[in-house]
Amino acid sequence: MLLYKIEISHIGIKRMVKQKYANTISKAADILKAITKGINQSSSISADLGLTRSTTHRLLKTLQAAEFVFQDPMTLRYGLGPFIHSLADYSTSYHHHLIFCALPEMERLRSVTGETIVIVIRAGHRRMYLEELPSFQPLKYAAGKGYSPPIYAGATGKVLLSQMSSSELLHLLGAISFEEVAPNTITDRNLLLDEIEDIRRKGYAVSFSELVVGAGSVSIPIKNYSQPVAMCVLGPENRIANRIDEILTELRASASAIEKALVRDKSDRLRRK
Repeated sequence: MLLYKIEISHIGIKRMVKQKYANTISKAADILKAITKGINQSSSISADLGLTRSTTHRLLKTLQAAEFVFQDPMTLRYGLGPFIHSLADYSTSYHHHLIFCALPEMERLRSVTGETIVIVIRAGHRRMYLEELPSFQPLKYAAGKGYSPPIYAGATGKVLLSQMSSSELLHLLGAISFEEVAPNTITDRNLLLDEIEDIRRKGYAVSFSELVVGAGSVSIPIKNYSQPVAMCVLGPENRIANRIDEILTELRASASAIEKALVRDKSDRLRRK
């Protein structure tokens, strides 16, 4: 009986240690997010996150030692460190061939539509802007490379979901907690499944105010790549709504060109081996 109690005690200690590490990682992640929002002084980070100054100081020093953050010796403000930037560069280098094949057509699309052009891939329960060419117009929608909104909110996310098998899709959506990001975000799993099925039939998706109020998006899949890819035209809703057919024509032409370029690029790389 005593041995049993000791074993239970050890299990409890292990759980407490795991929980402590999980909480520490969560707090460190919150600090990194705060820095990206411009909250970059130890005292302001502490106040914003509701952490004690000693905890904030300790976590910042740990992050600094690991090169996740750096501190300017003059202003004492924190910024994202070199290791974070190397992680960001990893996605670009890993998908170099896709970006190389897509950029000429992305530039063409930006020129003919006047709007922001984005290449998007899936990143777990979210989607990530792998490459973005912002519109040159004064009023535009642009989030920046690396932006990772929920995969279920917006046209590009739904295009990515439409490229998954039914079993993969159900498994992924079953693990997501749906939240209303903008007025038109679909938060009902069954309604989302119906729309994804419709996107599979049509081959494209359109969304308005699903991710950002007043923003419109037209998106289509890019095939012949190792994982699902979506490309979209983003802009103010009032500019996108009246040009959907025109934008779709240009998107399809560019997607076809990128898909052919991906096949040629793969063949060239195989011949060089």
